[in-house]
Amino acid sequence: MMYSGDELKDIPNKQYMTIKTAHAMEIVKGLDLSSVPYFAKHDEKMMYLTFSAENRSAVDEIIRKAESGDYEEMMLQLSENKSDGYAPMIPEIAEILHCAVVSVTARPPELVDTLAKTYINYWHSDRQTIQEALERIIDLNTETENEVMEHSVSVIQQNNTPKKRAQSDMDDIQHTQAVALGAEERRRIEDGIIVEQNRSVYLSREAHKRLAEEKRRKSFAKVHSEKETEIERERKKF
Repeated sequence: MMYSGDELKDIPNKQYMTIKTAHAMEIVKGLDLSSVPYFAKHDEKMMYLTFSAENRSAVDEIIRKAESGDYEEMMLQLSENKSDGYAPMIPEIAEILHCAVVSVTARPPELVDTLAKTYINYWHSDRQTIQEALERIIDLNTETENEVMEHSVSVIQQNNTPKKRAQSDMDDIQHTQAVALGAEERRRIEDGIIVEQNRSVYLSREAHKRLAEEKRRKSFAKVHSEKETEIERERKKF
């Protein structure tokens, strides 16, 4: 028999429950995540649970979810649809956050992934705990975005002086000139490449012409030499 939770004396307004279950560890996980005061004795088949009456609805929800098998089905679906990532979970996340699906999908992909992972980690807890965990992620992201915006505004304000504006204008002019010079240099190089390619083609054609002419001369000389040899042989017969 295993023991989990708080001291019995620390649980106010006690209620008791005996549960025949093979999912005691999942129930314990949900109770811990939901911060429900409880004390439990459990093994692979039974669970003896003591909890505060104020948390009865959360306890019932946690037990129901653990017994449903929905978590295992969800994880199986994710493993079978790897190409979709966490997309199958987004409607459930949107429902818990009381918003439209597009409100979730419109957020940065890394934030959507974090929301999905948080939803998985808190799945065994009650709905209110899951909602609070997801809202913390969104609030943290909003704070980070605000900090980045405030920093950007601060930098702009620090640079918004006559001297720095003049330097910025000069930097812009120099950058524009550098871009123009760079473009001119690229055009010059490209033109040089084209000229060189044309020259190579011309030289190649000239080389072919010279080779063909040389071949014709050698062929003519060979034929002429053979004819002279034939004439000389005929002359010697007489």
